[in-house]
Amino acid sequence: MKENYQKTLNFIIEHEGEKVHKVKGDSGGLTAYGGLTLNTMKILKLDLNGDGIVNEKDVYLVNKEVIDKAFRKHFWDKINGDNLPSGIDLILTDVAWNSGIGKARQFQREGYTSDIKSLIERRKRFYEYQATLPEKKKFLKGWLNRASDAYKAAKECV
Repeated sequence: MKENYQKTLNFIIEHEGEKVHKVKGDSGGLTAYGGLTLNTMKILKLDLNGDGIVNEKDVYLVNKEVIDKAFRKHFWDKINGDNLPSGIDLILTDVAWNSGIGKARQFQREGYTSDIKSLIERRKRFYEYQATLPEKKKFLKGWLNRASDAYKAAKECV
């Protein structure tokens, strides 16, 4: 829903943080302000310093304007956020940002586009499955907390 765009973006930035960081075992690699990863920046060709190469230097130049542009074009619009039911839009876009656009689209194909509670339960099952990999187990508590926070935020959108 168009009205939830800014609320969704703010939710993601709040949960991703405002510092550049790299967590051992996180497949996203070096991560900028708002959770934009270097890997994603390379895919999106976000050469912020104009040197012709997307690298660590660009990660340090990410700001809210960059996040907003990348978020809208490559995540929100790709899952048709403007036309999703209120609350579902926030959760699915957060899934896309956190786990990839393919995972959000999978949840859409599976029919998780009308009930917030069932979508969150599906998301949690996905995280629990991911945590069966030894290198991902340490992330489970944080993932589940984020899913719970997304559920609360989504209910406030309705």
